[in-house]
Amino acid sequence: MTLNPPNIIYPNGKENIYLRQINIEWENLVELDPSSPVMYEILFTDLYTDESTEWIEIAVVACTSSSFLWNIPFYVKSSTCRVAIRSRNFRGERSGLSISADDFIIQSKKLQPPAIFSPTKNTTYYSYIPIILNNEALIGTHSSRSFYRIYYSSESQSIEWSIVIDNLHIDSSVYYWDVRSFNSADDYSLKIELVEGDNVSLPSFIRDINISSLNYFILDTAPPTGTIKIKDNVEFTNQRDVVLEVTSFDETTGVKSISIQQADETPENIVSIGVPQESDNRISWQINGSDGIKYIEAKLEDYGGNVIDFSDTGQVNTDFIKNKDKRYFGTYNSVEEKNATSFTSYNNNLWNSFDNQLYKNKELVYTDINEITALKFFNNVLYIGLKDSSNKGILEKRNNNVISIINNFSSYNSIINIMDVFSEKLYIGCENGELYVFDGISLSLINSFSNSIINLFTDNSVLYIFLDGESKIVSYNGVFFNDINID
Repeated sequence: MTLNPPNIIYPNGKENIYLRQINIEWENLVELDPSSPVMYEILFTDLYTDESTEWIEIAVVACTSSSFLWNIPFYVKSSTCRVAIRSRNFRGERSGLSISADDFIIQSKKLQPPAIFSPTKNTTYYSYIPIILNNEALIGTHSSRSFYRIYYSSESQSIEWSIVIDNLHIDSSVYYWDVRSFNSADDYSLKIELVEGDNVSLPSFIRDINISSLNYFILDTAPPTGTIKIKDNVEFTNQRDVVLEVTSFDETTGVKSISIQQADETPENIVSIGVPQESDNRISWQINGSDGIKYIEAKLEDYGGNVIDFSDTGQVNTDFIKNKDKRYFGTYNSVEEKNATSFTSYNNNLWNSFDNQLYKNKELVYTDINEITALKFFNNVLYIGLKDSSNKGILEKRNNNVISIINNFSSYNSIINIMDVFSEKLYIGCENGELYVFDGISLSLINSFSNSIINLFTDNSVLYIFLDGESKIVSYNGVFFNDINID
């Protein structure tokens, strides 16, 4: 029997391939001799020349197949790539090669230019500039090695592109750029690149940033603020060695040092204190002690000597009480790692929901017939967002263990995705793009966006609204909505 190869369909030449997977496809043979089983051998070269080309076999598949999904090795980068296929029977006899009609290109993954939420063009900054990037757009498209590289320049100040930070982790929520020593000018520019291995994205620019230097005597009496969380928002983990993500900020003199401390069962029961180190976005920590609730705190000290910390006697000091909402409680249990559907912290307690169950620390306190989608404390009361069987949202509150319904939303897909407190009111973002405000008495719809609201963030002066699939965020000052484009 004379063996014939199937015809290559894809890739067949001129393709530009950035992905690390390609689906090799061929046109199957019309007739096969049932008495002579046939296999297909798939081959690849990244240096096609002619008949002397050296081929590498990447797979052998059954003759009933018409495609093969190939994971391209990371070292393969070439503009002279081709694939080939041939038939082989059970006696080892092989057909000739069917080869891609022309060369195709495999190159490094094309990284997206960073999407910048803050700073914005023609905005004036005095001491610190918050740099906020749209990390949601990168979900599933990058590796853990990725980071941002940020530069600044100013023509009027004769400053060429200079480094702000050369390795900002992509899941950092906000980076505060200290510009207090900068000369006043209105033509500062930022350039931000996304880097992964030897791949660098096209840069994104924000131009015409106004930095206004003030002459003042520094009097620093306020401690720093910040947040701490276990990497990737893990709430329940069976790992002892964890990476903590710390966001810290001090308006006056800057954060001088960070040290981690851990308490068991109650925040006052400190069992481990780390060595102070320079301010960093990520800190490694080994969880100590037996299984159970662990409280992990970042002790922040500024250059003025102000500290948020437990006192030496183990009692919580006044500064900590003022800033207790800034704490984040990591939990360690000897259970399988799992994700909470929502969580919040309040009064030294961690509240989590898993599907339709609500936990206070490790204690199950409430089970609903509906899935819990959002949690937030407002005026000392826990508000709960739920999803009913018809994909509509429900807003409940839990006050002194009494559950009461605030509102049953009537719109389809009105699931509550996120809640946050801004300007002494509770704001509620829904899957269908509706934004509500609740003042403790009445609930009002204040805007309807075309895309889902996936996050709310406030710096206490403005509420930032993050929309799914949008290349912009919306800011709200309590009166007006404004679009912040990412250009």
